Amino acid sequence: MKKRETISLLILSLIALSFVTSSCLAVNSIVDTSNPNYATGDYKLEDIREYAIYIMKIILGLVGSLSLLAFVYGGVTFLLSAGNSKKVDDGINAIKAAVVGLLITFASVLIINLFFKGLGITWNFNTGAVPISNTSTTK
Repeated sequence: MKKRETISLLILSLIALSFVTSSCLAVNSIVDTSNPNYATGDYKLEDIREYAIYIMKIILGLVGSLSLLAFVYGGVTFLLSAGNSKKVDDGINAIKAAVVGLLITFASVLIINLFFKGLGITWNFNTGAVPISNTSTTK
């Protein structure tokens, strides 16, 4: 029975890995080649900030996917425990770890937003739009 469970877990892991890998491969390049600063390398701080937000969104998406995977693993382990207290505890611990991971992820978004607001930057998390401040002064 142990070998069958190991093979089932391996197949489930390969399926999950294929979903994560295919979503990562579908992501466009981080560097926007249509940006006029791409040819000259004359990037501004706003460009770097937009790339950081883009990378953060990718990381948060992967963390969300892994949390969903942990929920599924914990649920399947809990359902297939057949009354074995160790497997029940393993399933419950996996679900608890997924909840804690999601709470930490949401807290990190709130901390980053608070940090940006402290710097006077407002941004839309859904679109990643960061308003460019006009710092030029005319005399």
